[in-house]
Amino acid sequence: MDKLKKPTRWTETERKEILAIIKDNLDLESSTKILDIGCGLGDFLGSLDYIDAEKVGIDIEKKYVEHCKIHHPECTFKVADACDLPFPDESFDLIISICAIEHVENPSALVREAFRVCKPGGHAVFVTPNIGRWRRVIMAMKQKRRIESPQHKHGWDYHILYHLLDTYGWTVRKITSRFVDFPFYRLLPRIGHHLSYGFLLRRFPWSGSELFAFCVKET
Repeated sequence: MDKLKKPTRWTETERKEILAIIKDNLDLESSTKILDIGCGLGDFLGSLDYIDAEKVGIDIEKKYVEHCKIHHPECTFKVADACDLPFPDESFDLIISICAIEHVENPSALVREAFRVCKPGGHAVFVTPNIGRWRRVIMAMKQKRRIESPQHKHGWDYHILYHLLDTYGWTVRKITSRFVDFPFYRLLPRIGHHLSYGFLLRRFPWSGSELFAFCVKET
């Protein structure tokens, strides 16, 4: 189990940065029951050991769920379909979905199910790769194709993601991103980090490598 391959190609530094962005934009400590849709290896829920809340993760991959049960016994994990969640209405006050929506056949069902199991006044964050990122735009201008991962069934930019979430009832409070899809980020880490979380983010908040959509279910 310790050698189980990560379900994404993020480095550990990038993984921590994603979790930091979520923590910076959500009041996690006020949550009493948290659901992680597409929990993977349980990194996010495992990082919340300081929060006194019930933490539940679901994933369609049995091997990931088995790993999570061993390495994060303080949380509850289930094998389940993100588009057909096995929970009653209004069960959770915080919904997390980190890079799951692009993998499912029916993303509308995932968003609708997340809304259903969220309590009124509850919050959610949906993270997904951004097909509107600057590198893809430049390649399109050069009439070159950039193929997404074959595991991705759908692609999202700011406009499409906002429309989907709004259509199924979510109030989108903020959509932001992070810039790691450019050479400086790994070649010159200090400069890359400064650009990613400074200048680029301030000037082009919807054009980064991944989108972070922070939502609320209005009462």
